[in-house]
Amino acid sequence: PWCLGEVTTACFNKVRLVRVTLPDFTPLDDAAIIAVGQNRSTSDIRLLAEHGMSIAMVQDALTWLFTVSNIAMPSLVSNESVLALANELVHQGLVQDLSAQISKESAVVSLVQTRTTFILADQTNMEASCTACIVQHLLTPLLFADQREGMVLEILMPTSD
Repeated sequence: PWCLGEVTTACFNKVRLVRVTLPDFTPLDDAAIIAVGQNRSTSDIRLLAEHGMSIAMVQDALTWLFTVSNIAMPSLVSNESVLALANELVHQGLVQDLSAQISKESAVVSLVQTRTTFILADQTNMEASCTACIVQHLLTPLLFADQREGMVLEILMPTSD
């Protein structure tokens, strides 16, 4: 119910947003939106009601959600695709500080002997992959501000072998 509550809150507070959809995303049709009240458990409905949301409000919010702008992400997350997404969100004025988007799902490991710092992320997890790209973008100028020759920050990608 929390996602439904967040969408409903955004709708009724007129929050500017862009839907970012993944390749396997399937939009809800009218029948699915109407069925929201029938398919939720009593405790889910009660929780929404405790926060002042009716089923009709949730249904209106879901209908609204499919009228906002959409950015479709490719199936393979890359530095370029995440930066393109970030640039589009910044261009639309929806994100001012990308550092606020960093999660703890990525870790940085340094290999001094190769003068390379790798960002390790679960490439099967879209959020972790995107976070790795953002971390690379934000940390590169900080880690290598003195332009140490040969120092590189890379995202460790799985091989095709």
